[in-house]
Parts: sequence; structure tokens; C-alpha cells
Amino acid sequence: MSCSWSPMGTHIASGSSDKTVKVWDAKTFKLVSTLESHTRGVMSCSWSPMGTHIASGSSDKTVKVWDAKTFRLVSTLESHTDRVYCCSWSPMGTHIASGSFDKTVKVWDAKTFRLVSTLESHTDTVMSCSWSPMGTHIASGSFDKTVKVWDAKTFKLVTTLESHTSYVMSCSWSPMGTHIASGSKDKTVKVWDAKTFRLVSTLESHTDTVLCCSWSPIGTHIASGSSDKTVKVWDAKTFKLVTTLESHT
Repeated sequence: MSCSWSPMGTHIASGSSDKTVKVWDAKTFKLVSTLESHTRGVMSCSWSPMGTHIASGSSDKTVKVWDAKTFRLVSTLESHTDRVYCCSWSPMGTHIASGSFDKTVKVWDAKTFRLVSTLESHTDTVMSCSWSPMGTHIASGSFDKTVKVWDAKTFKLVTTLESHTSYVMSCSWSPMGTHIASGSKDKTVKVWDAKTFRLVSTLESHTDTVLCCSWSPIGTHIASGSSDKTVKVWDAKTFKLVTTLESHT
């Protein structure tokens, strides 16, 4: 259900419906360790910015934090009342955000593992949560067709981005923090100005649900993956389709 590279690119973590997180050596591609504790499928996994820990979110309603050196379970974060679909570390690694079927985003202290705040405003499942590059804001995408932007210091709602006509499956900040991209069941990717929060462009070409979207490291391109079995690459300046990657069946 999820895969995440370690910050130094030495390992890959993968979360599965088999209830485990597996860690792989990115050079030899051999299995290093299997992290077992979740009682239901793992929906999300994410390395901490320093590469010292791995967070995993599961349908068992918990977020688990693992030591990335010993691969031992460090803490189980419990407060969600339903499936956890996403978990994301803040850029400095001080906090973890998690989104759930319970319609909330929860923010946890990554040192004490205590719940810091519960962000409530969405009216349906939260599928995606993403920190801004400077760690000042959190964006969350939901089945309620919106992307919400939260102040990461006060935990207050800053704005609600509305334009999608169906579930928002993914949201992602650009590397410079100037834009937010969101992918939806309405088959589009939308790009928003992160300062004015106005819709900048709607990227249309997919023929089915857009499940994920991601910016290139220097912010020049956006990649989107869809249920139509394609990955599309877009120019982030002109918003024109650059290419369609076809091979998935």
C-alpha cells in the first residue's frame, strides 16, 4: 500500500495489507527486516527526515514508530477511532501528522509520542497529509472533495481549497513551498498557489481516479499516478502534459 525511501537512499520501507512493514537494502535489494506489530493492513509508511525512525499508519487505527537501526517498535500512537490512511513527518522531524477515516488529522510530538492536537474540519475520510517544506503548514486531502491548509503552530484552519468534484486522494507541497498539488477521483490534478490559495491550473488528461501526485526535487515537474494505469508528467511552469508513461497493466 505504501513505499518510502530513507533520506540517504540506502533503504526502502514498504507497507502492506499483510500487516507488516518491510525494510529493504537499496543496494543489494535484499530484505533487511520485517516489522511486525500491526493487526491490520499498513496503509502508509514514512521515514523520519534524519532517517532514525520509521512511522507506519494502519487500518488497526494506530500509528507505530520504529527505530530504523534496531528495527524495534518504539511507540504506538493511539487516538484515532478508525483506519489511519496517511502519516507524515515534519521537515525537522519534531512532529508526525496522521490522517484517518475518522475525518481528523492528528499531530503527535515525535519525541514524547504524545498527541499534540486534533485537527477537525473535514466532513469525510482524510486520505493524505503533507507538511510544507518549512514546516509552517500542513495540507490535508479528503473524501469531502477539499484540501485544507492548517497552521502548524496554532493548529488552526487557515483555508479550505475547493474545486474538485470528487474525493481528494493526494496532496503535495512543491519543494519551495509556493504551490500545492492535489489529485482526485474527478480525474484531475489541481495546482494551488500556497500564498493566495487560489487555483492556478487544472491538469486534465487522466481517464480515471488520480491516486497520487508528486513534485520533482527542484519543482520543475509534477508526476501523477492514476487508476487508468498511467503515470503522467506535467511541466510545473506551463502546466502542459510532457509525457504519459504506459506499461502498467
